[in-house]
Amino acid sequence: MKNNNLLFQRIQELTSLLKENNIIVCLYPFSFAIQELIKTNMKGNNLKRFFSSSIKETAKYLSLEENEHFIFLSENLKDGKGTKLLMDIKKFQIKHKVIIILNGKDINNLNVAIQLKTNAIVHEQSLEENNGALIDGIRAIKLGKIYLDPKFQKIITTREFNVDIPLTNRQIEVINLLKEGLTNQEIAGKLLISQHTVRDHLKEIMRRLNTNSRLGVINIASRIGIID
Repeated sequence: MKNNNLLFQRIQELTSLLKENNIIVCLYPFSFAIQELIKTNMKGNNLKRFFSSSIKETAKYLSLEENEHFIFLSENLKDGKGTKLLMDIKKFQIKHKVIIILNGKDINNLNVAIQLKTNAIVHEQSLEENNGALIDGIRAIKLGKIYLDPKFQKIITTREFNVDIPLTNRQIEVINLLKEGLTNQEIAGKLLISQHTVRDHLKEIMRRLNTNSRLGVINIASRIGIID
């Protein structure tokens, strides 16, 4: 009974916070229960509700929209990573508010979500516990803040994640050449710099992208739009 009362309380809080917002729920597996929950508790207004489990469907819907939405996004979707849709969303002129739900197992997904300055990052376990992290995230967004679930703080601290340090044009050049499969010596020759300088650039790039491998640099840089 106590858990049911807590769930009901969370639903009321969610309804109150989002009653004046357009909403997109993009989850996989698709949750019919969540769809019905949102529809039932947010009747009586002309705001939009869109439900999907697909990157393609959601991106197409957003391409035709001119209004800001609150978007709830899961880590994995039917046709790819939630972070891929997150990247697509960031390209729109409209600044949608995105809450991504991660399970914490794939550090790269957390890294990408942080690098893209996602409005709120919530741990999947927090939803299962009904601990209020989702509500806290929405409240933070409405105050113009970025929210990170406390469950991720230990990971962030341990890995010493960098969040607000942009890459230089030279570092982006190095990443593009790295993607072509060039060695440090070949990169040095292309850019007319020493191998020592290339090594220093790569070390700093890895630090800023929170990875320790050349492949990690390419993957993360691609997923956050630094390179094509």
